[in-house]
Amino acid sequence: MELLTQSDRYVEPLCPYFKDCGGCKTQHVPYADQVAAKYASVQRLLHPIESASADHATHTFHYRNKTEFTVSAGRWLTQHDAPDSNHSHPFTIGFFPKSSGSSRKWDGRVVAINACVLQHDVANRILQSLLVVAERLDVVAYDFLGHTGDLRNVVVRVGTLKDGSKQVMVGLSTATLSSDVGPQLASALLAALPPADAASIASIVQFVDPEMQRRHHHRHHESLRVLHGRSYIHDTILDSTFRLSLHSFFQPNTAMASVLYAHLVAFVASYSPTSPPVVWDLFCGVGSIGICLAPHAKHVVGLEIVPDAVVDAAQNAADNGVTHKMTFVCADVLKAENEAVLAALPHPDIVVVDPPRPGLSKPLIAY
Repeated sequence: MELLTQSDRYVEPLCPYFKDCGGCKTQHVPYADQVAAKYASVQRLLHPIESASADHATHTFHYRNKTEFTVSAGRWLTQHDAPDSNHSHPFTIGFFPKSSGSSRKWDGRVVAINACVLQHDVANRILQSLLVVAERLDVVAYDFLGHTGDLRNVVVRVGTLKDGSKQVMVGLSTATLSSDVGPQLASALLAALPPADAASIASIVQFVDPEMQRRHHHRHHESLRVLHGRSYIHDTILDSTFRLSLHSFFQPNTAMASVLYAHLVAFVASYSPTSPPVVWDLFCGVGSIGICLAPHAKHVVGLEIVPDAVVDAAQNAADNGVTHKMTFVCADVLKAENEAVLAALPHPDIVVVDPPRPGLSKPLIAY
């Protein structure tokens, strides 16, 4: 593929890895143009049912509260590696490379990332320190082709409390839970960080992902252990505080989630001054949407497939004082055989959906 003529609307990407990294696709497009394209797409979907409006992001960089990095024994060489191109890179933390017409199957290589402009600054400092201590400890990166090695992924979550301070979780995915790599990395990372950054880390957990659980026959309750602090952190949307475990879904842009939820709260609050609605919150995750709506609803039912998220949701309802208005059910609502679960619930006046990427299933839409 060859660039013939560069658009006069082109902007220089902030990220130095943009040309190679597959994490971002539109940094070269002005933000106003991105919003216009997304607005037009949503408008086409909603017309003539409803007109759409667009709230611009408060921050277009350093907003993301969760980032997942792949750790691999293979490196996708870029211009940053060119002077060292003949040197072996047995340990790389980064993202998948951009796909191209010539690559049909991932070959195990990742683009080395020293900092991601989407995540919080504290997350970048932790990433950089983790890379240094991992190389110092001779941690063996996972070989995704030969299925050898140890460290497979690094997850960094950053929560923002009501006073603006940060709580950080670091997740270390290893081939087995018995590996000593997790405790060694956790201890070395905390020692290497500046005191303020180390103090912000409320949780370091070691875990085995589903693929490795199947490979090594782990049971679910044996797939995670706490190395430092506790198994969760907190984040805040509107006036509510939420507990987040490693695998619990939460809106990745906390600031804009607050804007979105404010629209939902206004809609539910205006439903009826005398008869508050029953609300279904499908794919509820840790219950953030439903909990924000609960003060303005008769009752809220949250449905979620991930058991850990349901546990967090119940705790979040208690922490925010709305347990009496909430019911949480662990079920896969996309499956037709679970219609009986839905039928047993209070009939909804309002249904809020935040589905995974494939969207809603036909049986669920028909229901």
